[in-house]
Amino acid sequence: AKAPLCIGELELGKVCVHGKEAEGWVRVLLSLVERELNHQATINDMADATARLWKHTNALMRMAASAKLSLDPPATFTTILGILSRATRLRAGVGVVRRPTSEEYTLYSAAGSASPVDALSVAPLFEAGDGVRLVTITDTTSGMYATCGELLGKFCPAAIASLSTESEHLGFVIVPVEDPEKITSEDLKVLASAAQIISVAVENALFLGERMQATRLQVENELLAQQTQDMEEMVHVVAHDLRSPMTALYGFVHVA
Repeated sequence: AKAPLCIGELELGKVCVHGKEAEGWVRVLLSLVERELNHQATINDMADATARLWKHTNALMRMAASAKLSLDPPATFTTILGILSRATRLRAGVGVVRRPTSEEYTLYSAAGSASPVDALSVAPLFEAGDGVRLVTITDTTSGMYATCGELLGKFCPAAIASLSTESEHLGFVIVPVEDPEKITSEDLKVLASAAQIISVAVENALFLGERMQATRLQVENELLAQQTQDMEEMVHVVAHDLRSPMTALYGFVHVA
């Protein structure tokens, strides 16, 4: 007697038994082998999932370390997008960030370049919402696919993650996707976490940059006030020194 040995829809081979009550023993042997193979497949899946989890956790830790108190947004995007492309099935993309005091956006690439982008060119991306959105060629009505292609420099499926903090919306991260069917929810979760890290880094850059600018202006004002005071004291001393010989000279002339 014989029976096909299958895992799911995949046939791996056959189980064969020769002898008395062969039909019954085929079923017993088939059950034992299938259970062992399924158990082994479960162990392998768990090992792969654990390895991916550690890889993603390690990547997020490196992202957080690289973005700590960063004052250089281009370097932040270069580092974090590079780590993202190595740890997931996503590729290195671009970041679009708007400063609170400006209506224009700045496009940061994974290569470290920065260029201005008009706000109207970024407007279709707001259809993605506050989370992570996978955009394919079927998303033609909202204009997100075309907008992603223009910002990335090539037209392909992409994933969009919103950059936002508790106080305001900062922009978006756009990364290319080579094969949307191979993208897992874990990859998108890592992208969402990377977007949160980038948001904190950009907020630090803007906040600390403003604080540094305010501190620099305060120091310059204090130096200017000190210089003004020094000049007033110098004028007072010079006037006093000039007044003494002029007084003596006036007395001599009066006597003469």
